[in-house]
Amino acid sequence: MKRKLMAIVMVICMLFGLVACTNTESGDYAEENSIMEEASDDVQEDASEQNNTGSEEENIVSEDEDDVVAGEGIASVDFLMYVGDVLDVPDRGIVAMGEICRGSLEVGATVEFVGVNDEVIIGTVYCIEIDHEAQTSVGEGDYAAIGFSDISKEQLAVGMAMCYPGSMQAYTTFTMEIKLDEVEGAEPFTNSLVADYYMNSSAVSGTVQLPEGMSEVKPGEAVVVTVILSTPLAFEEETRVVIRHAEKTLGSGVIVECIQ
Repeated sequence: MKRKLMAIVMVICMLFGLVACTNTESGDYAEENSIMEEASDDVQEDASEQNNTGSEEENIVSEDEDDVVAGEGIASVDFLMYVGDVLDVPDRGIVAMGEICRGSLEVGATVEFVGVNDEVIIGTVYCIEIDHEAQTSVGEGDYAAIGFSDISKEQLAVGMAMCYPGSMQAYTTFTMEIKLDEVEGAEPFTNSLVADYYMNSSAVSGTVQLPEGMSEVKPGEAVVVTVILSTPLAFEEETRVVIRHAEKTLGSGVIVECIQ
C-alpha cells in the first residue's frame, strides 16, 4: 500500500514539473519573440531612414550635376589662363589644364582660346576640377582642369590663352628689352640668329631685329630689340620672356610693346 502511495505521489510531482517547465518555456519564447519583433521594427525603421537619407544624397548629387552641366556662370572681364596641357578624357570631353593668371571663372561661362592657331576658338565651360574635386568656380593662383564638350582636341594647343571673349589678341611681332647672360661659350646675338622664346606656357622660335646700326649684342649687354615669332601667341606688355639657343639660356627680357 505504501509503495502504491509513493508511486502516485511521484507521478503527481512529475506532472506538476512538466506543467511548470512548459509554462516557463512558453513565457521565454513569447518574450524572445517580442524582442525579435522590436529588433525587426528597429531595423525596418533604420532602413527606412537610410533610404530616405540616400534619396536626399542622390538628389543633392543630381542637383550638383545639373548645375555643372547647365550652369550659367560667367568669366570676369580680366580672366586669363594659359593652357599648359590638353587632355581628351573619355565621357568627360576635352580638358584644358593650367594655372589661373588672374580673374575668376565659373561653370557655364563662355571663353575664348587665342593664339597658336589663326582661328579664335569659343567654348563653354561645363565642368571645373581642382585636384580631382569638382568646383563651381576658380580664381587667381588655382591650377585647374577646365572641361569643354563643344571643342575638339585638335582645336586646342599648349600655349593658347584662355580668356574673357575679346580681351586678348595674338601677335607675332613685339619689342622687348633684353639682357644677355654672360654664359661661357655663348655667341653674340645677331640678326641672323634663330632662337627659342619662352613665355607663359609656350616655346616658339623667332628671329630678332637689332636696333639700326647695331650688328650684334654681346653677353652682358642690354638692349631693346624687335622679335618676330614663327607662330602667333597671345601675350601682353610686361610679359617676361626667356631666350634659349642650342640648349643654352642666352638671356631674358620683358615685352615693351605688342606690335602685330
